[in-house]
Amino acid sequence: MTLGDDIAAGIHQRAEALGFGKRRSTVFWSWWCGATLAIAWSAEAILSVVLGQTPDRGFVMAALGIIVSAIGWALTARTRFSSKPPKPATDAERLEQGIPLYPRIVAASIILTAALVVVLALINPGGTTREVIPFLGLVAAAGLSLTGGLARSGWLMTNSSALYPRWLERRGQLAPSSTP
Repeated sequence: MTLGDDIAAGIHQRAEALGFGKRRSTVFWSWWCGATLAIAWSAEAILSVVLGQTPDRGFVMAALGIIVSAIGWALTARTRFSSKPPKPATDAERLEQGIPLYPRIVAASIILTAALVVVLALINPGGTTREVIPFLGLVAAAGLSLTGGLARSGWLMTNSSALYPRWLERRGQLAPSSTP
């Protein structure tokens, strides 16, 4: 019997909850990618203003990030507000194995972002001059925004077993729990 057969037979209990977590994560990333652009370029624009440089490029790119984020949000609006239960995860065992890796991936991402900023500052001929600092802020903000997104996805997958029954309860598809 394959995992797909197990799920069809209802043997894998977390498959539905993990499917819910995957759907929530996909909906989240649909707008978060654009938000990451907006955050990173806003950091570049703010640092440019603080250092007396022209912030035009940062503001234009931040606006583009906001537009991309809005488009991503709109494209997933139907899924976001759907009352239809998500499809059970056909890769539930793989997802369960990956859940404990999220904290390590987030920690590694923070370390790699910091290392990248330091290396860019060291190898750049200008070092940390006023012209380079906005770019370093852009790199740091982009890396940390993506890391935040990874942390959110990890949280959704880790807590999918608790989130899914509450989602069903709010839609009247599950009897209210008797525990406080």
